[in-house]
Amino acid sequence: KSVIKLFIPPVKAYSAGMKKRIYYGALLAAGLFLAGPAMALDIFILRHAETMANVTKVYSEDNQRTFSPAGQEAIRQLPARLAGYHFDRIFVSPDYRVLRTILPYLQHEKRTAEIWPELAECCWDTLKSGGDTPANAGAPIVLDEELRPFFTFRDGVSARAAFAATAEEGEALAHQTAARILAQYAGSTNSLLVVSHYHTGRHLLKAFLPTPAPRGIRLRNTGLSRLQEQPDGTFRLLWLNDRPFRP
Repeated sequence: KSVIKLFIPPVKAYSAGMKKRIYYGALLAAGLFLAGPAMALDIFILRHAETMANVTKVYSEDNQRTFSPAGQEAIRQLPARLAGYHFDRIFVSPDYRVLRTILPYLQHEKRTAEIWPELAECCWDTLKSGGDTPANAGAPIVLDEELRPFFTFRDGVSARAAFAATAEEGEALAHQTAARILAQYAGSTNSLLVVSHYHTGRHLLKAFLPTPAPRGIRLRNTGLSRLQEQPDGTFRLLWLNDRPFRP
């Protein structure tokens, strides 16, 4: 707590809501301070904001494209939450809820993100209703006019949707995605932000960790998790959902 106090401005005239946001940001800043400077590859994984599908458990297309009131507020706060970070590259799922979650941050920072179709949500056999279903696999990813200045595609192939319908397929695709990231950035001091989903993000996070991966890994909506490469090439999970991770 004494470390956290170092990050809180000595101003008393804050509203209760503002105090909560300041403490939240200070806690995260203190954790990054304690983790030490970025001297190795850092991978941050962010889950999209809460949608009505997350609230109702009805995964219709409309519910997946509509943010809950809490999700809308989290999106509004995201630019301030991420303001203290420098990300060398930003990779995102092509799904609407992910693009709309990170858009205000990209607009604020005048950044672009690269769409990776393999970051789309996987494991659709666990869901009971549609939305972005495997039937759309291979369909062109279409960006509306507001999104186009802030998102790019890796290549012609990645401008088409990709889906992993089962948990096994999702895990395999996550390992391929991790291998792609390592092929380009292993051994560097880059800081990468990956914006994805619950299942896909969880599989990707676990793909970087030694097996067996820790149990109980759950990705909260707009929760930020941090992996850091170690000198021996393995990865350590420093943060899970904005809090220090202790196996």
